[in-house]
Amino acid sequence: MAAVLIEKLRLIETKYAETNKKYKKSRGKRRKAFFYELIKLKKEWKNIKRKLHNHFRPIVLERDNYKCRVCGSTEDLELARLFEDSLVLLVKSQKEQKLFKYSGPYRTPEERYSMENMFILCKKCHRRFDSFTGRLWRMGPKAITSIQEAIEILRDKELFEKPPFPKINQR
Repeated sequence: MAAVLIEKLRLIETKYAETNKKYKKSRGKRRKAFFYELIKLKKEWKNIKRKLHNHFRPIVLERDNYKCRVCGSTEDLELARLFEDSLVLLVKSQKEQKLFKYSGPYRTPEERYSMENMFILCKKCHRRFDSFTGRLWRMGPKAITSIQEAIEILRDKELFEKPPFPKINQR
């Protein structure tokens, strides 16, 4: 089931990228039609992502013994992924992708939905992982590349607050 959903995700992402190029080049009614097609594709993409999440969550929960990998909590458990999805990232150039707030260049659906990319966190740890500082750890040339690295950094509160890049001014 997961392989079929991942293939559907790949097809939608390919079509989205192609439609986005056409959208940027077109004007008037044709541009509007491409815009609505992009919205439709994004809805399908989100629906398939939700199905994949629902498929993998119980498998990863069992693998991680129904505990947060950082603090060991058994309450409010959530599925976390090291490499995230982004349709915005999909349509950026390779150079722009490296600057984006996710882990380096665009990852394939197989990479994003592999067991090596998913782990269980409690709501509190997941919030920290997805925070601004947590995302700083996942960008740039020194980005974390494994779940084990992410867990070690999240466990060490002092280290977590010192990402390996200068902080960017927040507004």
